[in-house]
Amino acid sequence: MPVAGVGSAEFVAGWLALHVRSNHEWKAERYLLSMGVPAFVPYYPSRCEWSDRVVELKKPLFRGYLFARSEPRSDQRLSLLKTPGLVQVVGFGGQSATIPDETVESLRILCAAGNTRPCAYLREGARARIRTGAFKGAIGIVLSEPDRTSRLVVSVHLLGRSVYVPIDRYEVEPVSD
Repeated sequence: MPVAGVGSAEFVAGWLALHVRSNHEWKAERYLLSMGVPAFVPYYPSRCEWSDRVVELKKPLFRGYLFARSEPRSDQRLSLLKTPGLVQVVGFGGQSATIPDETVESLRILCAAGNTRPCAYLREGARARIRTGAFKGAIGIVLSEPDRTSRLVVSVHLLGRSVYVPIDRYEVEPVSD
């Protein structure tokens, strides 16, 4: 996957994918938020059981990545480059690549509902919008499983990663491109 190096990235306004060192997603998000930069780590709930206790955790959906909103202001660019654990800003040809607002907002909706899970990245399928329920407004690709359940998959093409939530087929409506 082509990426823009930390020192050579030319930033464009919009949501950027930041590649960070393993297990630095939450630390990087806290840092950016404290610097006034909008940031978001998509997550899924996970239950860890030890011999003496059970703990509910939030795990990053895209390990090693978080999203930050870049504005043309130079102080925000500096905050992005000083992010703890930053490996690189994802981009092409030395220029950062943006993620559509629709994708980030859909991920926020799915994460807030608390039922997301990572899944294989998909390129083909019908785009759909959920009309009702906790996932209302999320846009993604409808996937049918052999056990006759359906899932809405939201893909971040730039990262080659996807997440899904189970849905009822009657809850979705087609989205034209």
